[in-house]
Amino acid sequence: MPLAAYLTLAALVFAIGLFGVLTRRNAVGILLGIELMLNAVNINLVAFARFQGALAGMVFTIFTICITVAEVALGLALSIGLYIDSGWDLLLLIGLLPLFFGLALILIYVLTHEEQAQPSAIEPTVMPDDEEPKQS
Repeated sequence: MPLAAYLTLAALVFAIGLFGVLTRRNAVGILLGIELMLNAVNINLVAFARFQGALAGMVFTIFTICITVAEVALGLALSIGLYIDSGWDLLLLIGLLPLFFGLALILIYVLTHEEQAQPSAIEPTVMPDDEEPKQS
Protein backbone atom coordinates (compact mmCIF):
# COMPACT_ATOMS: atom_id res chain seq x y z
CA MET A 1 0.00 0.00 0.00
CA PRO A 2 1.45 3.42 -0.87
CA LEU A 3 2.18 6.11 1.69
CA ALA A 4 -0.68 8.25 0.37
CA ALA A 5 -3.20 5.60 1.46
CA TYR A 6 -1.95 5.75 5.05
CA LEU A 7 -1.97 9.53 5.06
CA THR A 8 -5.52 9.59 3.65
CA LEU A 9 -6.70 7.17 6.33
CA ALA A 10 -5.03 9.27 9.04
CA ALA A 11 -6.60 12.47 7.68
CA LEU A 12 -10.03 10.83 7.65
CA VAL A 13 -9.67 9.56 11.23
CA PHE A 14 -8.40 12.97 12.35
CA ALA A 15 -11.34 14.73 10.67
CA ILE A 16 -13.83 12.39 12.36
CA GLY A 17 -12.15 13.04 15.71
CA LEU A 18 -12.17 16.80 15.18
CA PHE A 19 -15.85 16.67 14.22
CA GLY A 20 -16.55 14.71 17.40
CA VAL A 21 -14.70 17.22 19.57
CA LEU A 22 -16.45 20.21 18.01
CA THR A 23 -19.99 18.82 18.02
CA ARG A 24 -20.23 16.84 21.28
CA ARG A 25 -21.39 18.43 24.48
CA ASN A 26 -20.65 15.59 26.87
CA ALA A 27 -17.23 14.76 28.27
CA VAL A 28 -17.08 11.18 27.02
CA GLY A 29 -17.78 12.20 23.41
CA ILE A 30 -15.07 14.86 23.53
CA LEU A 31 -12.56 12.39 24.98
CA LEU A 32 -13.39 9.89 22.24
CA GLY A 33 -12.80 12.59 19.61
CA ILE A 34 -9.43 13.45 21.16
CA GLU A 35 -8.50 9.77 21.15
CA LEU A 36 -9.35 9.52 17.45
CA MET A 37 -7.22 12.55 16.66
CA LEU A 38 -4.25 11.11 18.57
CA ASN A 39 -4.67 7.76 16.83
CA ALA A 40 -4.50 9.57 13.49
CA VAL A 41 -1.16 11.02 14.57
CA ASN A 42 0.00 7.52 15.51
CA ILE A 43 -0.98 6.22 12.06
CA ASN A 44 1.17 8.95 10.49
CA LEU A 45 4.12 8.15 12.73
CA VAL A 46 3.99 4.43 11.95
CA ALA A 47 3.51 5.03 8.22
CA PHE A 48 6.49 7.36 7.96
CA ALA A 49 8.60 5.02 10.07
CA ARG A 50 7.73 2.12 7.78
CA PHE A 51 8.49 3.95 4.58
CA GLN A 52 11.71 5.53 5.84
CA GLY A 53 12.94 2.33 7.46
CA ALA A 54 13.48 4.04 10.81
CA LEU A 55 12.50 2.53 14.11
CA ALA A 56 12.18 5.88 15.87
CA GLY A 57 8.63 6.50 14.62
CA MET A 58 7.41 3.19 15.99
CA VAL A 59 9.07 3.77 19.36
CA PHE A 60 7.63 7.28 19.51
CA THR A 61 4.19 5.81 18.75
CA ILE A 62 4.49 3.47 21.73
CA PHE A 63 5.34 6.45 23.91
CA THR A 64 2.40 8.48 22.59
CA ILE A 65 0.00 5.60 23.22
CA CYS A 66 1.23 5.26 26.80
CA ILE A 67 1.02 9.00 27.37
CA THR A 68 -2.46 9.13 25.85
CA VAL A 69 -3.74 6.44 28.18
CA ALA A 70 -2.22 8.16 31.18
CA GLU A 71 -3.52 11.53 29.99
CA VAL A 72 -7.07 10.32 29.68
CA ALA A 73 -7.07 8.57 33.04
CA LEU A 74 -5.41 11.41 34.91
CA GLY A 75 -7.24 14.16 33.05
CA LEU A 76 -10.63 12.63 33.60
CA ALA A 77 -9.90 12.05 37.29
CA LEU A 78 -8.63 15.60 37.78
CA SER A 79 -11.46 17.21 35.85
CA ILE A 80 -14.12 15.26 37.74
CA GLY A 81 -12.41 16.08 41.02
CA LEU A 82 -12.22 19.80 40.19
CA TYR A 83 -15.78 19.77 38.91
CA ILE A 84 -17.08 18.24 42.14
CA ASP A 85 -14.97 20.45 44.44
CA SER A 86 -15.19 23.85 42.77
CA GLY A 87 -17.95 23.67 40.16
CA TRP A 88 -15.66 24.44 37.19
CA ASP A 89 -16.95 23.80 33.72
CA LEU A 90 -16.12 20.16 32.94
CA LEU A 91 -15.97 20.71 29.17
CA LEU A 92 -13.43 23.51 29.62
CA LEU A 93 -11.19 21.23 31.65
CA ILE A 94 -11.41 18.43 29.10
CA GLY A 95 -10.62 20.93 26.36
CA LEU A 96 -7.29 21.58 28.09
CA LEU A 97 -6.22 17.92 27.85
CA PRO A 98 -4.55 18.29 24.41
CA LEU A 99 -2.45 21.10 25.87
CA PHE A 100 -1.16 18.78 28.59
CA PHE A 101 -0.51 16.09 25.98
CA GLY A 102 1.45 18.51 23.82
CA LEU A 103 3.53 19.66 26.78
CA ALA A 104 4.30 16.03 27.64
CA LEU A 105 5.44 15.35 24.05
CA ILE A 106 7.65 18.44 24.06
CA LEU A 107 9.19 17.32 27.36
CA ILE A 108 9.89 13.84 25.97
CA TYR A 109 11.46 15.35 22.84
CA VAL A 110 13.70 17.65 24.86
CA LEU A 111 14.81 14.86 27.17
CA THR A 112 15.58 12.43 24.36
CA HIS A 113 17.26 14.84 21.92
CA GLU A 114 20.02 16.46 23.91
CA GLU A 115 22.30 18.42 21.65
CA GLN A 116 25.81 17.16 21.15
CA ALA A 117 28.51 19.48 22.41
CA GLN A 118 30.13 21.26 19.50
CA PRO A 119 33.92 21.35 19.58
CA SER A 120 35.29 24.82 19.90
CA ALA A 121 37.59 26.31 17.30
CA ILE A 122 40.24 27.11 19.90
CA GLU A 123 41.70 24.03 21.53
CA PRO A 124 43.06 24.52 25.05
CA THR A 125 46.70 23.64 25.64
CA VAL A 126 47.05 20.58 27.83
CA MET A 127 50.26 19.54 29.54
CA PRO A 128 50.99 15.83 29.65
CA ASP A 129 50.51 14.26 33.07
CA ASP A 130 54.05 12.89 33.30
CA GLU A 131 55.69 16.32 33.08
CA GLU A 132 55.76 18.22 36.32
CA PRO A 133 56.58 21.89 36.53
CA LYS A 134 60.21 22.48 37.53
CA GLN A 135 60.91 24.39 40.70
CA SER A 136 63.95 26.61 40.88
